[in-house]
Amino acid sequence: MMGATVLILKVYRLNPIEMLSLRPVRPVVWIAILFAIPSSYLTTLGVFQLVNTVMPAPQQLLERFAEDVIPKGMPTWQLLLYIALLPAVCEELAFRGILLNGLRRKLRPAGLILGIGLIFGLFHVMLYRIAPTAVLGIILTAIALMTGSVLPGMLLHAGNNAMGVVLGNDLNLYVLRWWHFLAAFTIFGLSLFIIYRNRTPLPTR
Repeated sequence: MMGATVLILKVYRLNPIEMLSLRPVRPVVWIAILFAIPSSYLTTLGVFQLVNTVMPAPQQLLERFAEDVIPKGMPTWQLLLYIALLPAVCEELAFRGILLNGLRRKLRPAGLILGIGLIFGLFHVMLYRIAPTAVLGIILTAIALMTGSVLPGMLLHAGNNAMGVVLGNDLNLYVLRWWHFLAAFTIFGLSLFIIYRNRTPLPTR
């Protein structure tokens, strides 16, 4: 994915800073992102639970998927590098960088947010992951539009992945109650509100 991004930049002689939205943001945005990491993680887990209620995922399939994605015996630092950091960097540059900037003259903000979020969800292939991953993609696209930068979403994406690596199977969804998800959703909503109030949108072209 990173190779395709670099190739597009070179072939079309694009400005990396502009096309990848590598712009600084206000300091308060980073604070909001730090609160958004755990709250968005629980929020997407709540979405997964709702989807799982309507369309239950076979437990064996989920366990096999977890084993394929997180190999046993691999050191935690390697898992964080290969599953949390690198995918976050590569996917954000591709989806919220190249793709977002390529489509933003053709689509309204709502269309961009929903469209890129859905494409992001479909990119992760597994049927039972599409809904929660699409929700995450919608959130990341909205943040990119509000901040005019891919960097805050990159941190949120990496943090979300890292929580999945660190918590892994230790987090029992059945122990969590509705108020846990409500609290997470509220904190996450406040984080997005702070980002919105301190927005620095992408410049018009």
